[in-house]
Amino acid sequence: MNLSAPILAFHADVLSFNNLHLQRIPPSLRDAYGKQAKYVDLSFNALRSIEELKHFTVLEVLTLDNNELDDKTQFVRNTRLQELSLNKNKFADLYRLMNQLSSCYPNLQYLSLLDNPAYLNKDKDDYQKYRYYVIHKFPKLKFLDSTRVTTQERIKAKKISAFVSVFGLNRNIVYMNKLTPKNSGIQSKKLQLSSFQ
Repeated sequence: MNLSAPILAFHADVLSFNNLHLQRIPPSLRDAYGKQAKYVDLSFNALRSIEELKHFTVLEVLTLDNNELDDKTQFVRNTRLQELSLNKNKFADLYRLMNQLSSCYPNLQYLSLLDNPAYLNKDKDDYQKYRYYVIHKFPKLKFLDSTRVTTQERIKAKKISAFVSVFGLNRNIVYMNKLTPKNSGIQSKKLQLSSFQ
């Protein structure tokens, strides 16, 4: 079996459209399957835009692994979406990505960001901070990067969100506003997460 062969398959409510080197989703695909497909797999293409997904009105599961999506990608709001996989793309700005995803997909239960520049896995402590931050942004999340979200992680993420408001994040630094209990003033704090070098 040739795993790199182009695939277009639609069965029941499942659409697979892989290995076609597409930079954009064809309007013909939108027109044919947009109102039917609940599960869409567009992996192993060269997608740089997913604007056409706004026409997939019943979409619940979306797989976009191994594409060319990056920080310029504009996501389309869909409150039905429960599962999203963005592995092996080019997202570098975790703060921007989480703000977009949490706004567009508030009911996500599964999210995977493996092998993106923004994915903090070089150090155990950094990875745990990353998990707390993402879990804080998605209260309904059950799995992150194929690992179940634990009750302890959810409690910790909630505690962090009560005292710490993340207002800026790049590849290296998390900037935080911390409400101090004594005087209720705002202190700026800079935390080094990862050098990515």
